[in-house]
Amino acid sequence: MAAEKNDLLILQHLLLGINAHINLDLGIAAAQCVGDGKIQFLKNDFDKINSILAEMLDEVQDKIGKVSPVFGILDPLTKRLDEDIANFSINTAREGAWKFANKVFVARESELAELIKERDFRIAILAKRLASPGSGWMRSVISFIRLFATKNVGKVIDLLAA
Repeated sequence: MAAEKNDLLILQHLLLGINAHINLDLGIAAAQCVGDGKIQFLKNDFDKINSILAEMLDEVQDKIGKVSPVFGILDPLTKRLDEDIANFSINTAREGAWKFANKVFVARESELAELIKERDFRIAILAKRLASPGSGWMRSVISFIRLFATKNVGKVIDLLAA
């Protein structure tokens, strides 16, 4: 279980939480919160969240940079590329969540458990890739970043929560 691994970067833990939330939980919650209503009425608010998340990105990066100095050094060097990639990834994940929400919304009660189980399986595969990147160069980069990152979980949580 990734939560028990102490060799993951802060960013990997955040991405794993985001992955589970956006790619699985969000679609289910969106479909269930409208009850018997029309799910299309939720779409505008659903999309507005993308803008809010984009606005928060720089602040989160700054906080990660305080407990992971290599990130603090790399962030200005990448200019806006990392933000663009992060926003693209979040938007893509949320588009998938919206499509999944619509499937959940129209699914028969008898199909729902299997639909969620299938989605959960695919999201778990993505989580494994996030937790254990396959390429050697990526593992080397992660190991280097980890050398300088704080190991104090409480400090990280307090900083991110502030």
